[in-house]
Amino acid sequence: MSAKPSKTKATKKSKAEPKAAKVAKVVSIRPSGTPPRPMVLSRHVDTMITREGRGFSMVELAGASVSQKDAWKWGVKLDSKRRSLLDHNVESLRKWASTAQKPKVAEPKPEPVVEAEPEPKPKPAAAKKATKKPAAKKKKA
Repeated sequence: MSAKPSKTKATKKSKAEPKAAKVAKVVSIRPSGTPPRPMVLSRHVDTMITREGRGFSMVELAGASVSQKDAWKWGVKLDSKRRSLLDHNVESLRKWASTAQKPKVAEPKPEPVVEAEPEPKPKPAAAKKATKKPAAKKKKA
């Protein structure tokens, strides 16, 4: 039997990663309270009733201007199968998301400014004469 290869690959860190750490990071803050419950319309005999749904549709998230990544981080239930857009769900999401504080940008501390002292001018050195010894003459034989 052959061993199965692992699904994760070990990747080398690039040299650009330490530089990326210096960039200011945006920290998103979770809204206070529990996420709202999604409501859906379902058929019941000859009328429509409102009941609690499995999750919010992607269209409702977009209508409330909440990204899917933030919704997932905040614990909002999502239902990828739903395609409907209910105004009640959009309004409840929008109200709940507005309780979040604006994201703070962690700015790097400015480096202290140090005034450079002027470099002293070099003193002119005494001109030295280059004395070369004359090359020895070869005698012709």
